[in-house]
Amino acid sequence: MVLVSRGLVVLAAFNAFLEFHVFLQAYGSERENAGLSFAKTFGGAGADLIAASFKLSAVLGEQATEKTRLYKFATRPLFDVKNWPMVGSRLRALQANTLVRTVGLASFVAGTVGVGLSFWEMRISLSNKDFDAATGHAIAMAGGLVFLASPLLATTLAIPGWGWAILGMAFIVGGGLYAGASKDDSFEQLLKRGPWGTHPEDMPTNRDDHAYYSQLLSLLSPIQVNVQKYADVDPDPALSHPNYAPNPQDYVITVTFPLISRMQLYRGPMCRGDLPARSFNLVVQELAYQSSNTNLVAPGSVAPVSTTQLVKSTPLTKVTARQSIPHESAVRFLVKREFDDSEYRSLFYQESVTTKVRVGIQAILDTELGPVIFPTPIYENYTVFDVSQHSSPPSKEMVIFDPYSQPDSPYWYFTEVSA
Repeated sequence: MVLVSRGLVVLAAFNAFLEFHVFLQAYGSERENAGLSFAKTFGGAGADLIAASFKLSAVLGEQATEKTRLYKFATRPLFDVKNWPMVGSRLRALQANTLVRTVGLASFVAGTVGVGLSFWEMRISLSNKDFDAATGHAIAMAGGLVFLASPLLATTLAIPGWGWAILGMAFIVGGGLYAGASKDDSFEQLLKRGPWGTHPEDMPTNRDDHAYYSQLLSLLSPIQVNVQKYADVDPDPALSHPNYAPNPQDYVITVTFPLISRMQLYRGPMCRGDLPARSFNLVVQELAYQSSNTNLVAPGSVAPVSTTQLVKSTPLTKVTARQSIPHESAVRFLVKREFDDSEYRSLFYQESVTTKVRVGIQAILDTELGPVIFPTPIYENYTVFDVSQHSSPPSKEMVIFDPYSQPDSPYWYFTEVSA
């Protein structure tokens, strides 16, 4: 039983690790799914890990001469279910203990939470017509039900109760892995709901070819931004300015995306009220982040304190001069450096200031369907372009819990890079 209980803890810990990884991804890129991922990580997988730990402590405590506090808490009797319909009679038929202890209640709560969350995710996947991911969530839900009912399934198919518990936990982990691996990405979601997709009636913009085409262009042309110091770049007169001699620490920023050399920028009348004033907009902003940490553990904490915050920034500036590199599908430009990196170290305290460059891009492409704003919000995030709201880039704001997060900016691409 000790080996079985340890196996349950290992499976539960592995499941918690997977869910935490999914939560970090959702928090960084899919904020609308971060709440559900948080609930699955700390509510579902966390509850499973706690229940498995209680079970292991109860098994180890039975073999130990001195009982620990955790063992006493895990085996504390709570109530009796021998008179409960179906449950009590089944346990009596199995000659099992009908007294519910803390470890049993924890397992029941963990199973209930896991089943509820898996059912909710399955419902979301079905509503999105993502049947592969829905199958994975259904497997995880079935595993949660098996884990929940493992005491009642003892001796069924000649499998003991602990065998059903391990089988259920394996289904939970395997279903979650399959759902994560087979989940539709943004490109698949858009294609399924396009004019030639399997569910064109579910596309919010299926009657607007212009909106659908602009989203496809955004997905087919990923943007990459790289930054180098001027001293690390081969000398090029095109990067020089007649009124400014570049400093070796200045930034040379290269923006690459296929549409630069494959499509034409819009050259029509710019006085239209439904388009930005310029066909190609590049904006930059230098940021300075301060990171501090101490080797001392504060009272009530389990780890040293570490913080990162935005301490200063330059105004968001439009780039007026750039160098085209057609053979690389890129443009590059020079940015004067205003802030310097610094570092301070002492015996118990460390502090550093690191700089990043925030780059924003917006373009108007000339297509057979007319001018298209690039990039366009994708699928569920799609919104009709509004000059009053989407033509001006948002400045970086200080956020305490996630200093590197970007403000909501439809029809703009923003990223932060460092040399």
